[in-house]
Formats: sequence, C-alpha cells, structure tokens
Amino acid sequence: MAIEVQASAMFLLGLGLLLTGINILSESLKRIGSRTFRILSMQYLNPRWKALVFGLGAGAALQSTSAALFILGSLNSAGSVTVAQAISILTGFSVGNCILPFLVSIKIRFGVFFVVGISAIMLYFTKVDTRRNLWNLAFGLGLIFFGIEMLLDGVRPLRQEPWFSETLRIASAWPGLSILIGMAFGFLVQSSTTVVMVAIGLAKGGVLPVQETFLIMYGAAVGSTGFKTFLGSAMSGSGRQLVRFVNYFNFTGAGVFVILFYVEKYLHIPLVLALLAKITPEPEIQAAWAFMLMNLTAAIFYMLIHTPVVGWLAHQFPPAEEEELSKPLFLWDKSPDDSQVALDIIHMEQSREFGQVAALLPSAFEPNRGADLKKRWEALQCLGHEIESAMAEVVSLHLDVSQAQRHAILQNRQTMIMQLAEELMKLIEFIRQAQSLPEITLLANNCFEALDFLIQNASEIVKSGELLDEDQTDLYGDRSTQMRQLRNTFLNSNQNMTPPTRSCLLGLTLCVDKCIWILNRTLSMEYKSL
Repeated sequence: MAIEVQASAMFLLGLGLLLTGINILSESLKRIGSRTFRILSMQYLNPRWKALVFGLGAGAALQSTSAALFILGSLNSAGSVTVAQAISILTGFSVGNCILPFLVSIKIRFGVFFVVGISAIMLYFTKVDTRRNLWNLAFGLGLIFFGIEMLLDGVRPLRQEPWFSETLRIASAWPGLSILIGMAFGFLVQSSTTVVMVAIGLAKGGVLPVQETFLIMYGAAVGSTGFKTFLGSAMSGSGRQLVRFVNYFNFTGAGVFVILFYVEKYLHIPLVLALLAKITPEPEIQAAWAFMLMNLTAAIFYMLIHTPVVGWLAHQFPPAEEEELSKPLFLWDKSPDDSQVALDIIHMEQSREFGQVAALLPSAFEPNRGADLKKRWEALQCLGHEIESAMAEVVSLHLDVSQAQRHAILQNRQTMIMQLAEELMKLIEFIRQAQSLPEITLLANNCFEALDFLIQNASEIVKSGELLDEDQTDLYGDRSTQMRQLRNTFLNSNQNMTPPTRSCLLGLTLCVDKCIWILNRTLSMEYKSL
C-alpha cells in the first residue's frame, strides 16, 4: 500500500510538472512567435506551396493550433487572409506541430537536470523581457522532460503489481478502450499534443506498450476537437470555417489510422506497426513517427481536395453580413507600388465606407434592414481601421506635391466619415430616449426622417461623383440658427418641461446640427479627393 501511495504521488508530481512545462513552453512560444506569425502569414500566401511551407515552419515554432486559429481568424475578418489561404497555412501547421513529440522522445535524463537548474537560475537574475522569454523556453522544455522522468519513476514500481498488468491486458484485448481513454484526455487537456507527449513519456519508460500508445494518440486527436468546437461556437462565418477544417483534419487523420490499426491487427496485413518497427526498435520514437504520419496523411489528403473543401465549407458556414461589411473590398493584401493607384483605391473604399455609415440610422429603427446596429458599428470600426492602415502605408511611397495634397484630403475625409458615424451613434441614443418622452416624440421622429433623407442623399452623391448643385448646397448648409430657434420654440411652448426632457432636447438638436455640418464638410472635400 505504501508503494502505491508513493508511486501515485510521484506520478501526480511528474504529470503536474509535465503539464506546467507544456504551459510555460506554449506561452513563451506565443509571446515570441505570435506577432511574427501574424506579420509573416500575410507575406507567404501565394502560391499555395508557400503558405504550406510557412505553416510547416510556424507549426514547429509556435506549437499551438488554437493560437494559429485565433490569429488567422482575426486576419481573415480584416480581409488580409482568405479562407483558402488560411487553410493552406493550417495544413502545414498541423504537420510542423509534430516536432515537439520527437524532442520528447530523446533520452537525456541527467542533462534535463542541468537545463532546468540553469534556466531557473537565469530567470531569477534576468530582467530583460526578451531574454526571459528565451530562458522560459528552456525552462518549459526542461520541465517537460523532468516531469516525464518523475512520472516514470512513479509508474515503474506499479508494473510489478497484478492489477496493473491486468489493466494492460484488458487494454490490449479491447483496443477501443485505449481510444476512449485518449479521447477523454484529449478533451480534458484541450490539446492532442499534450496527450501525445504523456503517452510517449510512458512508452519511453516501457510502461505503455506501443499498441496502446498509438491508440491513445489517435483518440486524443479526436477528443481535442471538442475544445476547438467550443472555439468555433464563439465564431461565425469564415472563422467557423477554419475551426471546422481543423476538426475534420483531425478526424480524418485519426480515422484513417484507427482503420489501418484494426486491419493490421485482425487481418494480419503488415501496415503502420510493421513499418515503424522496421524504422526503429524504440517505442517512443515509433510513437512520434506515428503521430507525424497521421498528420501528414491528413495533410496530403486535404492538399489534394483543397478547392472542393474550401467551397464546401463556404456553403456550409457562409459568412455573416457584418463580416462582409468589415472587410475591405478594394484594398489589396499588399499596397500597390503606384501611389496614384493606391490613393484611388483608398478613395473607392472610403466611398463604400460612407454607404455603411448611411445604413446606421435605418438599421437602428428598421429591424428588417439587414445586420443590427451593434454589428454594423463594429464592422464599420474594423473597416475604418483597415483604411487608416492603408493610408499609413501610402506615406512610404513616393508622393509628388499633388499626391501629397490628395493624401492629406483623404485623411481629413476619413476623419470626417468616422466622426459622422460617431455622431450618428450618439443621435440614435437621443432619438430612442426622446421617443419615450411625449413632449418631444414627434420632434425625434421628424429629426430621424430628415437626417436619414440627408444622409441617404449624400450617399448617392458620393457614389455618383456628381457636383453639388445650388439646391443641394443649401440643403447641407449651416443649421445652427434653425436648431436654436427650434429649441427655443419647444422650451417656450412647454414651460413645465422636465430637466431630463430639456437635456434630451438639447442633445438631440445639437447632434442633428453637428451631423449636417459634418455632411457639408465631407461633401465639400469630395471632389478635391478625386
């Protein structure tokens, strides 16, 4: 009994150190590599083989499919990366993600003590963040090896116990049990790679037979998709397409190798087990190769059916309307070298952006006008950020005097468009508040109809590129005097108006006045920006 308690304590200690090491290593890799991954992923997109090779290297360096999903999902939402390009990167990423199990299979028992000790001491004395990240990498990797050694020290004495031998016998007789165990652990720890490293560690010490090691790894690949399914529930459209692709990728690889296992075991046809036994007699290295081959098989399969899969995912999980609104339509993934072309593209994108601003008022009070107000506002902010980024990139190009002037005008135009959007959001709140106040309900409705007409008309003017005629110029003229007279009329006719109503009246009329002023300024610079 004392042996079992001691063994259990050592096993839990080893498992805890292993999981802690994986967490430290993963976080360090994310801090070091996430920004680089985000930048490089937009540079290695075409042709497709470049995206695959980049994904392969990124998987080896980053070691976190969930992090890659979040980064690629955000880039896709911004319109920087298409679903097809992201899938190519993820395909290579899944293969590169198999490097760490090979490292874990190396036998360096006493060397690990030096790695953990030296890196821990250096972390204590090092204050510079960049150097601390590097020592954290070494410390995390050392803890993984150290945890495996502790885990093995706890399990080895149990091999002499009858119940342990009986458990292995049952697992060998019922392969499905090992798959279920792998699925359960994969779901709990949210990472198939973590389960694979634990399984390889047990195989390294001769505790876990090769057959059970393989089956647990296959099950973990399926079980870990549960967490990624949870990630997918928080996404929509294109983001969900990427999560579903990773899930299908794991199911495909694991499914094929489970079938191959049963064929080899019961039909006695030499397949994976026989091949890996010829490659190496070491069970832990066989397990690392099995994990690699599983992912490589799925990668080759999806490389061959890449185009149909992209089309099917788009059909099954179509992008939401607000997702399309948030993506630039004219901006290129890479800014053109011709500054004049770049400015023309920004102008067209701003005109499209103005149309989205014009849709804010109707979406707030007409529920059947597509995406709701909150989603439209978020999409508009994303699009505005992309336009501002594109304008910043244009500065690096050679601009002559006229182009520099046009760039300044486009910057002012962008500021005006976003200011108009912000004022409209404020106005919508005032209108909603006023509609609950009987004294100014009619005024609020009239303000909504009048301003909606002015903005929709301005949107048509921007789209057509026509010059303002005299009547249109008067239409968007200064309204401060009229708004002041309107306020005084309401205040004089309603002497008993409550303070909240007075405050709402003031805010409502000031917002209308400011919106019309911004419209006037935006339309006046429209033709200077062409």
